[in-house]
Amino acid sequence: MKRFLVLRPVALWVICLALVVMSWFTYFPGKLWIPVLILFAILNLGIPAPPLPGKLRPVVYVAVALSVLFTIVNFFVGITALSGGTAEIVNGNYYLVYKGEVVRMLADGEYHQFRCVEQRFWAGHLLTFAALPMLHFEKKQ
Repeated sequence: MKRFLVLRPVALWVICLALVVMSWFTYFPGKLWIPVLILFAILNLGIPAPPLPGKLRPVVYVAVALSVLFTIVNFFVGITALSGGTAEIVNGNYYLVYKGEVVRMLADGEYHQFRCVEQRFWAGHLLTFAALPMLHFEKKQ
């Protein structure tokens, strides 16, 4: 049980990292986020965790730093990519919609590309929020 408590924040970060990697290749339904967020809440309840082993500390620092850096870069790349609007299905067709107005029709591949960028937004932020508890638990001595 003690090993689980130590690796709990690390395991959650790895799950979020897997979602980020998946978002580069395919769009998965939003319903997948609900169990991840519930898992995030359950695993980070006020259950005290022992300090991380010394050999994991450098890995934790690098993981947190890369997560924050990725989130910042991902935010600006996503804003640029989505500045034309969001992809939506209207009457069975794919459209780019900006502030409620249809901008243009999208091909199937373009629609899924826009959805992946939107999903990467969520995944990038979730990655950082999952990394921060690793740093918190690391500092408990």
